[in-house]
Amino acid sequence: MLRPVTIFLLTIMTVTLWAQQSAPAAQNTCDSLSGAITANRKSGHVDALPGLIEQVRDSRSGCPERTILCLGRSVALAYVAKAYDLAEAGKSADEIHAVIDQARKFSSPWALSALEGDLQFDRATSGHKEAYAKAASSYEAALNDLHEPRICAAYDEPADPPAEQIAHIVKRASEAKLLSGTFELARTRDGECGGVFLTRIRDFQPKSTPLPIEFDFDSATFTDKGKQALAALSECVGSEKFASIKLSGHTDMKGDDAYNLSLSARRLDAVKAFLTSSGYKGRIELAPMGKREPFQLDDPGQHSQTEIDQLNRRVELREASK
Repeated sequence: MLRPVTIFLLTIMTVTLWAQQSAPAAQNTCDSLSGAITANRKSGHVDALPGLIEQVRDSRSGCPERTILCLGRSVALAYVAKAYDLAEAGKSADEIHAVIDQARKFSSPWALSALEGDLQFDRATSGHKEAYAKAASSYEAALNDLHEPRICAAYDEPADPPAEQIAHIVKRASEAKLLSGTFELARTRDGECGGVFLTRIRDFQPKSTPLPIEFDFDSATFTDKGKQALAALSECVGSEKFASIKLSGHTDMKGDDAYNLSLSARRLDAVKAFLTSSGYKGRIELAPMGKREPFQLDDPGQHSQTEIDQLNRRVELREASK
């Protein structure tokens, strides 16, 4: 009769041998699945991808965590390509959104979020004003993703977008936040200030950050949305430990220049007082602009005069140094 210790050792040896034999097989499975996903993505066979990624996510595939992440992004990007094909074919927004919703089951690469931002922005400018908040959220998700290290280049991840495209996403995000009925601070994966508050996205550095720090009519009293945006500014300049910042204040085009210049100065004083009372210790330079620098619109015809006035009324974080 075998002793207990002997049985235990035999069991360990059996398990070890099985693991040694299984590891190459699992790797082969992961490699074959990866190859199948790449082949089907390139050939446009999108319908085959959900089943393949489900196998990748199965623990028996032997795929490491990064591979699972990157293959998920690869599948999502295949759906992005399909969504663009539908748009070019003149398909409805509902059909395109259905493809985007399917893509989000696998991952949310920046190209997907930027596309969703464009769709929501177009919806907002066509009269569904509540979509501005959704557009801002999607654009900022795209910026946060671009801010992360690029780790999936080996899985047919597209090259970084040119600076002009990143600048367009930043501007659209700011525009949507200015026109949204609410303000929400976008955060990175690590919980830091993200979205429009990012000081660098890949090789692109925004020159300024327009913020919807809004006020009651003809006063320096903050609206509820203005308070939310100001609290976010306070948190972000504080967390970055900026030694100095420069803020510019802007009004709409109504009224004479001298009055608007005075109004923007009073409003900036209120912003400075809030930041100081909230604990910011750095130097704050104020630049009241009145109506001299209206918001630069790519397509003024997209917006009503009311929206253009709302875009013009803003505070911009222009400079920040450590």
